[in-house]
Amino acid sequence: MNIWGKVIGGAAGFAIGGPIGALLGAVAGHAIDTKVLPSYKNSEDNYKSIVFTAGVIALSAKMAKADGKVSQIEILTFRKLVNIPKNNISQVSKLWELAKETTDGYELYAKQIYSLFKSQHSILEKIMDLLFEIAKSDGIIKPEEHVYLKNVSDVFGFNEKTFNQLLSLHKIESNPFEILGVKMSDDISEIRKKWKKMVKNNHPDLLIGQGMPIEFIESANQKIATINSAFEEIKKLKD
Repeated sequence: MNIWGKVIGGAAGFAIGGPIGALLGAVAGHAIDTKVLPSYKNSEDNYKSIVFTAGVIALSAKMAKADGKVSQIEILTFRKLVNIPKNNISQVSKLWELAKETTDGYELYAKQIYSLFKSQHSILEKIMDLLFEIAKSDGIIKPEEHVYLKNVSDVFGFNEKTFNQLLSLHKIESNPFEILGVKMSDDISEIRKKWKKMVKNNHPDLLIGQGMPIEFIESANQKIATINSAFEEIKKLKD
C-alpha cells in the first residue's frame, strides 16, 4: 500500500490522534477499519510516514491560504513536488480543502510534527522546503507567507540563521554563498566541507530512513540539485 492509502484509509487518524489525527478522521468520516489499526500503532515507520504526509498536506494547504487566497499554481506546485497517483488525487484534494479553510490552528499541526521529529532536523527542514516552494510558486513570497513560514520555523526550533539560510535557498534569485551558509571570504576547503555536510543531511535515502515517504523524493532531489549547483557556482567564482 502506498502512503496515500495509509493516510486516507481511516484508521490512521484514529491511531495518530491530535490535530493531524482529527483532520484525517474528518476526511475519512466514520470509515475506520479497526482491523488495520494495530499496524499503524506498532510500526514507527508507518506512524512517522503518515504524520509527515498528513502534516505536510495540512501545512502546505494553510501556507497557500496564508495570504487570504489559494491560486491554481500553488496547488499545481504541490502536486509537482509530491507523487500522487491518479486514483488518490480526489481524496488528497479533500484533505487539502479541509485543511485550507482557515490559517487558524496551523501551529498545532506544526507542534505535533515537531514532537515526533524534533531530533531529526533534516526532516523538519524538508517540510520547510516544501512550504517555501508553495509560497514562492506565484513568483514572490508575500509578507503574510513570510510570517507564516517564520512562525512554523520557530515551532520547529530553528534559529534566525537557519531560517535565513532556508529563505536564501528558495529565493527566486539566490546567492550560492547564502545557500550553503558560507562567506565569500571562506576558504574553498571549508566551503567544500559545508557542501558535503549539506548533501549528506539532505540525501533522499537519509530522509526516507527518518520517515519521509518515497512519494516526496522529487522534492528531496530538487534540493540536492540546488545545493550542488551552488557549490559548482562557488568553485567557478573561486578559480
